[in-house]
Amino acid sequence: MRIKHLFLQSSVIHTDDTKIKMLQPGCGVCKEAKFWPYLGDWLHPYAVYNFTLDRKRYGPRNFLGDYHGYMQADAYTGYDCIYAPGDVK
Repeated sequence: MRIKHLFLQSSVIHTDDTKIKMLQPGCGVCKEAKFWPYLGDWLHPYAVYNFTLDRKRYGPRNFLGDYHGYMQADAYTGYDCIYAPGDVK
């Protein structure tokens, strides 16, 4: 949690999502899940990761909390709820 705390002090963050295959316990079947890597700015050079079972917008929203600053990301519409209030550019 300390690294996440330091990372969230960045004025600029970078993120994307990456699909992974997750083996479901007990059944031997793979399900698609997501890793969300986040990278801080040069004053806070931390890489942190979040894991979610899907690509819904609550994943990044919950992880970033009340972050204020700039975020570089692709055009995934799930990020819209982060940009919309105006605290993240």
